[in-house]
Amino acid sequence: MLDFIDKTWSKTSQSSAQSSSQQTSVPEPPVISTPVNGETKAVWISYLEYQSILQGKSKNQFTSNIESMFSDLANDGYNTVFVHVRSHSDALYDSSYFPWSVYCTGTEGKDPGFDPLAIMVAKAHNAGLKIEAWVNPY
Repeated sequence: MLDFIDKTWSKTSQSSAQSSSQQTSVPEPPVISTPVNGETKAVWISYLEYQSILQGKSKNQFTSNIESMFSDLANDGYNTVFVHVRSHSDALYDSSYFPWSVYCTGTEGKDPGFDPLAIMVAKAHNAGLKIEAWVNPY
């Protein structure tokens, strides 16, 4: 998992570096909600939710679905979202160890053509939410 995060961060940093050479200003980092008195108010998004918001959806459809969900959570006072990214020896991100989750496309191992986890990280941060990846190790 850390390799994935490192690769994603590296890709994002490289992309930002390439884009920033074309821009004159540096984008501000996302503002993440700080828990009041250290309190975490979180929601867990189970792999079962992906059947309706991700499975068989285009990148734009999924992005819209997750953006709406995270916006609603932030508006309801939540500051953290736990997302199930490995439920059954599969993955909601590109992995050299595990096949794509059946919850992405309806067929285990089939690449959805986009990275659902990267979208969730970006949209959670845009909504001011902290995001945690939930992994079943077996």
